[in-house]
This record gives sequence, C-alpha cells and structure tokens, in this order.
Amino acid sequence: MPSKSKIINLIQKGIPIATAAIHDNPDAERDGKYYQHSHFMLYNVSHYLPSDVINLRSAISKIKRANGRYVGNRHKVNGVDVRPVGTYKHYLEHELEDTNYHDYLNIPLNSPRKDCLMNYMANNRHNPDVHYDLTYLYYDEDYLPLNLYNRTILTT
Repeated sequence: MPSKSKIINLIQKGIPIATAAIHDNPDAERDGKYYQHSHFMLYNVSHYLPSDVINLRSAISKIKRANGRYVGNRHKVNGVDVRPVGTYKHYLEHELEDTNYHDYLNIPLNSPRKDCLMNYMANNRHNPDVHYDLTYLYYDEDYLPLNLYNRTILTT
C-alpha cells in the first residue's frame, strides 16, 4: 500500500488511485470450471468525468458498455457496475474525504469486521477463509516520468 504522504500527494495532483481485488466465483460454470471476477474502486477520477448529471450518466454507460465484453454473456446484464462515491450502501456510514482516504484503505487491517467496500473487496463472502490481497494502482513519476497532460515521457 502506498504511504499516507504518497496518497495525499496523488490526490493533490489529481492523479487517480485504483484499488483492485480478485474473488473466486461461488459456482462452477457450465464447463465445470471455477472462475474469478474482479472488483475495482477508482478514487480521484472526478477531474476526468463530466460534472453534470446527464453527461455523467452517459459516461458511466459508455464505461459499462466498453467493459461488458470482458464479463461473458452469462453476466452481461449486471456484470459491470459503476457507481459514484456516496451512492452505494458501503459509503453511507462514513464521510470519505481526501484527508482520510489512506485510513479508509487501511480498514481491512484496522477494522476487518466493519461493513465497507474495502472489507468487501478484501474478503469474499462465498469463500470466507481466504483473504484476498488488495492491489493498488497509481501513477508513479519516479517509476515512469510521464507528463499526464500531453502524454509525453520526460527525460532528464
């Protein structure tokens, strides 16, 4: 997990932070195999999305359609679920703010029984004995010096 100062720095620069987990599906498919599915939480992406409701709804619909091809026909209807922060049950009990986002990411370690999205992603109710490691994806200019505004690689 990135440090608290790294998280704050990313948020201040407007850089998105993705948290991802992979879960086992509870039932075998028709071919008798057990597959997995993924969960993603993207934070700090509001800078890249429309601010008005109609265009935001259209952008979310495009995201669902573009990613629907990866879920297979069986899960086409509800396979991709995109919801803005504050509109789902896992967000209603806490104020998710930029200053406490690192603490929110630490909930699986500090409060593993709390009902929240981070604990949902870190644990699979269909396989409760397995702990699923969370993966954090974010831009690191020390690793890849890239100008996000004009998509050029910076050389020193």
